Amino acid sequence: MIAKGLAMVYKEKPQNPVDYFAKWLLQQSSIKKREIEEERSVKKVLELKDKDAYTLKEHKKLLEEKLEVKKQLDLTISQFKKKVEDCDDLNDLLPELVEHLAELTGATACYIGKVVKPIKKI
Repeated sequence: MIAKGLAMVYKEKPQNPVDYFAKWLLQQSSIKKREIEEERSVKKVLELKDKDAYTLKEHKKLLEEKLEVKKQLDLTISQFKKKVEDCDDLNDLLPELVEHLAELTGATACYIGKVVKPIKKI
């Protein structure tokens, strides 16, 4: 860079070569700073684009996983409904119903009771 500056001084032959050379160095310095800033800006933009693409990819993957879980849940519900429709005695399905309800609600346990209302005399 200094050699280029001295070549410019020799080529231009200014009246004050030291002042000309100093201004030329300052100008080259500002140009170099601008180039470095542009480079950083481009790198930052590329990093943000990569991050955004990764985020979109992860979001899409998460949505696909949720959709798969929903499909599996819908399949389980429809299978259980079919069993209930085909069953003659619903008491046979009570243990399975308890497991089904616990699984769907995320509960650790599920209990089913039968309410028997006493018959009051009129």
